[in-house]
Amino acid sequence: MSGINSMPDLQGYQSFEGLAVMFPELETKNWKIMNSKQRKTLAEIFKSPASSNIAWTEIESLLIALGAEISEGNGSRVRIKLNTEKAVFHRPHPQKETDKGAVMSMRRFLENAGVNKDGI
Repeated sequence: MSGINSMPDLQGYQSFEGLAVMFPELETKNWKIMNSKQRKTLAEIFKSPASSNIAWTEIESLLIALGAEISEGNGSRVRIKLNTEKAVFHRPHPQKETDKGAVMSMRRFLENAGVNKDGI
């Protein structure tokens, strides 16, 4: 870093994990630091053909890292707001994993919210 207000030189970094602590200016409202498990979940959501073995808790963790607001609805419904996009999903039960249809719906939701396979 050359000055107090300049951004750090990130050349050579493979991951941004932990950098938000060192450089808080990297974390903004629309860009959050994802850990390796959240990046893996994001890749699984965008994988083709759609995967059917993603645990719902991993998807919720990813959404929180992306800055989504999550609230409980009636029964197993979960309301999600990310950027300007809003959706209601059903938390899977009794199993923990989402089915292919729900993964494809989550992919469309993320795309509409401006998220791609690399993040926001």
